[in-house]
Amino acid sequence: MLGLGEIFVIFLLFFAVILVARYQAKRICPDCGLVVRGSVSSCPDCQRVFRSRSSSSQKG
Repeated sequence: MLGLGEIFVIFLLFFAVILVARYQAKRICPDCGLVVRGSVSSCPDCQRVFRSRSSSSQKG
């Protein structure tokens, strides 16, 4: 049987997973409006290619 400490640790882990999933970097495709994860380089729906964020912040 689980004790109070184990239940508390499980709850904290569950809460941390929910927070990480909620606040992951996401972007909205300007063409179709689909919300995609930030690690994806193109929209899976309309195939629009996103610019990388690191190249847009560099000065040339």
